[in-house]
Formats: sequence, structure tokens, C-alpha cells
Amino acid sequence: IEQTGISGVRRGRSENNETDWHSSAYKSSYRWDDSGYAAYQQASAGRRSSPPPPPPPAPEKRYKATMRVKHPTYGEGTVLESRIEDGDETVDVHFKTVGFKRLIASLAKLEIVE
Repeated sequence: IEQTGISGVRRGRSENNETDWHSSAYKSSYRWDDSGYAAYQQASAGRRSSPPPPPPPAPEKRYKATMRVKHPTYGEGTVLESRIEDGDETVDVHFKTVGFKRLIASLAKLEIVE
């Protein structure tokens, strides 16, 4: 018995109405990996995916060790270290009033004091 599915592809069915897994409609949807298990693979319908966009340029470090900075809440402090993490600058600062703080530069609103 043959039956037409939603996509118009004929799928073979056995006498007891079970799907024939050897039909061409299913062969194109499944592939076998090295361990022998079938993995479902969606058909691309002839479309090619565009290449991923290039990553944004890495930000440059604005703060350097021994630089004096001012924070709106913590006051004045001295930069101990600055590094780029997860696409943003992380700054370690020792403030006179509260001690050590690790801040994300884009959120911290630090002002460089000269």
C-alpha cells in the first residue's frame, strides 16, 4: 500500500499499515553515524545557508595598571589590572573607601582621573 504524505512524497506501507523504513523518503532524512545509530537530519530543501557573520572586533583595553579612576559610588581608586573577558573589559580596582572591586568597564561608569 502506498500513501502520499503532506509533502507529496509517497511512502511505502506494509500490509499491517506500518511505515516502510527503507523507503526513499526516510533514507534522505536519516543518516547513520559510526556507532550504528540513526540521527535525524532535516532536509535543506535545496537552500544553502549563508556563512556566519564575522565576529566583532575585540575591544581595546582602556584602563591600565596604576591608573587613577573615579566611580560614582565607590569614589577614587587605583587600577590594579585590566583584561578583556567575554568581549568586554574587566577592571580590578582598589578603592580607598571599600577596598578591592572587580568591575565590568562598560557598566561601571569609571572616570579616568589625571
